[in-house]
Amino acid sequence: MSAVAAGSVEPLDAGMRESLSASCGPDAPVELQALAARVREGRTSWEAVWERPPPALVGRVLADVARRWAPSGTVGA
Repeated sequence: MSAVAAGSVEPLDAGMRESLSASCGPDAPVELQALAARVREGRTSWEAVWERPPPALVGRVLADVARRWAPSGTVGA
């Protein structure tokens, strides 16, 4: 059984880290802005997020990667 199937989430790889970091600007979804604020306030660190990312965050990053890399017209159709 994989770590994801067992209920835990595997660490994010470098590509997902880049996508997440790039997604935290002023146009980012509220959830990502809130996470970035927690990092700025010292309540968590990006390293902690990389090692144990919230499942919803992983889904959002994967959706972002799919939109960026899929041939046009194939994602969300």
